[in-house]
Formats: sequence, C-alpha cells, structure tokens
Amino acid sequence: MATMEVELKLALPPDSAAALCRHPLLAGKKVQRDRVFNLYLDTPDFDLWRARMALRLRKKGETWLQTLKTAGSALGGLHQRGEWEYVQHAPEVDLARFRESPLAELPCSSRLHLLLKPAFVADFERIAWQIESAPGMRVEVALDRGVIEGGGRKSAICEVEIEVLTGSADGAYDVALALLQDLSLRPLAASKAERGYDLLLSNPHEARKAQPLILFPGWSPQEAFKAIAAHCLEHFEANVEGALASNDPEFVHQLRVALRRLRSALRIFRPADLERLDEELKWLAGAMGATREWDVFVTAGLPELADENAALRRRLLVAAKRHRKAARDAARESLASARCARALLELGRWLCGTEALPPTSRTATQPTLPGLHDFAARTIRRRHKRLLRDAAGIATLDAAARHRVRIDAKRLRYAVDFFQSLYRKERTAPYLEILTTIQDALGEMNDAVTAERLMAALGVPQAVRLYVQGWHVARAQARLAELEKCFAALGRCRRFWRMKPARVDRDSVANDV
Repeated sequence: MATMEVELKLALPPDSAAALCRHPLLAGKKVQRDRVFNLYLDTPDFDLWRARMALRLRKKGETWLQTLKTAGSALGGLHQRGEWEYVQHAPEVDLARFRESPLAELPCSSRLHLLLKPAFVADFERIAWQIESAPGMRVEVALDRGVIEGGGRKSAICEVEIEVLTGSADGAYDVALALLQDLSLRPLAASKAERGYDLLLSNPHEARKAQPLILFPGWSPQEAFKAIAAHCLEHFEANVEGALASNDPEFVHQLRVALRRLRSALRIFRPADLERLDEELKWLAGAMGATREWDVFVTAGLPELADENAALRRRLLVAAKRHRKAARDAARESLASARCARALLELGRWLCGTEALPPTSRTATQPTLPGLHDFAARTIRRRHKRLLRDAAGIATLDAAARHRVRIDAKRLRYAVDFFQSLYRKERTAPYLEILTTIQDALGEMNDAVTAERLMAALGVPQAVRLYVQGWHVARAQARLAELEKCFAALGRCRRFWRMKPARVDRDSVANDV
C-alpha cells in the first residue's frame, strides 16, 4: 500500500544519546527497543539509485518487511517520500507486491528479479517513543545508533527520527524544537539510503552550486517566494556536511552564496512573518564570512615576493592559515549550534505550511501584489536602475562607494537568477554575462580591501604592506577600465523584463529535472 512518509531527521552527538533518553518530553512514555537490520538491494548498474529509489529488506525484531521509498523532498530536515511497505514471511523480496509502484516503471522491471543483488547494509539499535504533541498530532521519536556499511567502508549512525503518525508536520517540528532547547540536534538532509550509496559508490563530498530554478508565469509572487526560499534552503543544506567534514573552501563559499540568495529573496518579497529569520541568516553569514576572507587571502591575497622576502611570505602564510583554521572552527561551531538548527527548522516548518502567505509588505496599506511577471519586471527594473545610478563614475568612487555598487550588483544578479525562467534564455544570457563580469571584478577589488585589513591583523611590515597594496591597486586599475565598459554595455542591453514571459511546460520541466 502506498503511503507518504513524513519525518524529521536530526543528527545527534553520540555523547548526547543518554540525555535524549532522559529528556522530560519522553519521561513516562512507553519505550520500544529493537535491533534493526536493513539490507538495501539494487542492480549491477544501480538502476534504482539512478531512478532515485531505495529498496530494502528490514528485519525488526522477528518481523521482516520489504520497503520501497522514492526520493521525495528534504528541507529543513523534513523528509517527505512515497513509501510502499509490506510484511514478509521470509528474508526475500516479492516484487509482485510492487506492481503498482514506480518500481514497475523501470525499463528493466521485467528482469528485475534476476538483477537484484545486495548493495549495502544499515545495522542499528532503535529506541522509540510515541508522543501526542497536540490534540490530533501523534509522532514517533526514534533514536538510531549503529553503522552503515557499503563498498568496504563504514559510517556511524547516531540520529533522531521524528515521524508523523497522525496530524501534520507541525507535530514533528513542535517536538524537535522542544528537544532542541536541551540537546545538540542538527537537521539532516541525507537519508540512510543516500549515505549508503555514497559509501558504496565512493562518492566524494563535492560542493554544490545552486541548481536551475523553474518558476511558472501563472504563479503568484507568494508561490514564487516559497519556491525560491525552498531552493535556497536546499542549496544551503547540500553543503553543510561538506563544510563540517572537509577543508575544501568551496563548501563555505557555497554556504555564503545560499545565505545571501535567501536574504536577497527576503528583501524582494518581504514576508511579514519571517522578519526575525533575516537576523539569524545575517548572523550565520557573518560566521561563514571570516573563513571565506582567510581562504581568499591564503590562496590569492599575497603576490610573489622577491627572493629576499620569500621566507617572510612563507611565515605570513603560516600565520594566515592559523587564523583561517580558527575561523573555520568557529564557522563549524556555528553550523552545529542550536541557533542554526532552530533557524533551519523554523524555515522548514514555514515552507511546509499549507496556510496562505500573509501580505509580503510590512505596511498594511500595500495593495494586492501584481502577477508574477509584473512583480519580477518591477523588481529587476528597480535594481537595474539603482545599480547604474550608483555606478556612475565608477573610476572615481572610493572603496565604500564601490562596495555599495558591489552589493547592488549582487542583488540584481540574484533577482535575475530567481526570475530568469520567466524569460527566454537568449534574452537573459547576454545580460547575465555582463552582470557576472561586473560582479567578479568588483569582488576582486573588494578582496584587495579585505587583504589590507587582514595584513594589519598579521602585523605585516609596513614596507611589505605598501608593496602588496601597490600590487592590488595595479590590478584594480586594470579592472576599473573593464568595469566602465561593462556598465556602458549593461546600460545598452535589451530590457528583457519588458518582454512577454516565456511559456513553460510543467510536464517537460518535470521530466528534465
């Protein structure tokens, strides 16, 4: 029988497991303890994984279950997936019971019984409690501790799952936020199956950029904002585990981009009930900022010095790397904090809500918002005009004024990124190409200002500071000439937002994605 599984997945530090079991929210509740063994199956060509499905045999106590799950969605730790589950009398898969599931639609479905083989296992102890968080809302809180094994590698499991049994997802969020007051919990974007496939296929953690976003002209601005906010949250969560486990600077960079995009969306749409969230996002972006500054300084902030200063350059880089490590540790602490978890859970809860959005302006006299195309056109037009106004005479502007231009360029770029699916690609591509060049040039010039501040923190000798400053100034002068041409070209660019929206076929988009 097909059902929709709705559950929150939260990482829990192993040393907090005992504190969870003693938590007052669970006190007096009946406890269910089981040893759970999951065997995941797939074909030699991983047809199920490619189709974003997971098929498993589970032994829970003395009972065997066969379960198929589809990918669904995962935002703010909330996983919503299609599920087909049946009791089995033996540890074997009966594919006939999945005849009305997506499994039957695979090209190899007629031969699947011959192709399936063990892929990886998840073996853990589960301690579970059932809670009525509010009238009509019942959830199961489960603590899972064990291991995932695949491809000769292992990954420890210590996580909390809060599954909705009756009622809405609000019940799961209520419990998670209550537990978060006393425990270090963190939303998890990856399921056990996804982690198992990562082990099996030796998938390295790679930083993920924002994926293409599709909006439909018939949507309201409110609907578009929910899609954009979900898109930004997904981008952020896709890079959290990498930032916590890897020293690759691109993870932190993508986290900052996701946060800036989300804050930009909040400025565009101004949902009245998310005002507090912007302060939390600003704090989190700041926590990532110092790491990013030292990353850029270490990799590109110092020129090659003369032979007599080569030893000095090495000492400076060693000192800078110490600062970078301290900043990275602080960023990781922020990512793993209850404050970050609360912000993600609150945003996830808001996105999963089914209620109509409140007015998107903080002023009660704001008239009803126009259609999405008119709203997008107005937003892009205003940001375009502001950028050109602030960038006038770019070569004569001081660092503070250039920084304002840089912020203008970013906000315009994000707005165009958000709404570009409403327009034909051949109309937006030239505009975005110019805007990207402007943003890169202004970013490099801002890096020079940051490098001067970081050199002061390192106690760089005055003579060396002057030399490095001169190197940055020379590079900035070259970019200024390029910027003047780019802004002139941007002013001449076709105003694509004045044109009729492109027609988007929902079915074809779903197939492409």
